[in-house]
Amino acid sequence: MRRQYRVEESDGRWHLLVYSSAWDKWEDWGGYDGKADAVRCARDAMSGDLPLQPCEVPGRLRLAASYLRECGVLMDYIGGLGQWGDKGREAIGAAEIAKQWADEMEAL
Repeated sequence: MRRQYRVEESDGRWHLLVYSSAWDKWEDWGGYDGKADAVRCARDAMSGDLPLQPCEVPGRLRLAASYLRECGVLMDYIGGLGQWGDKGREAIGAAEIAKQWADEMEAL
């Protein structure tokens, strides 16, 4: 039998609820500060069966922006004033745009 998971907000915190067929009730597996953290915990408990949720996208964008900025800085340093330096500066700009998108998504 497959486990059932649910994420709900209560008292300003997000709770991961797991259905127990043995007890025929929902058990609270703990509270989290953000919905994305609770969903991530549910995904780990389900061994990856849970698809990506919209609340997780801003965090993923910020992570991608961080990596892109790091690569852009390295490319700028190594490439100097040449072609790869230009592309590195473009990557840094793209990372800033991705961070802005994440902020806009969270503001919705």
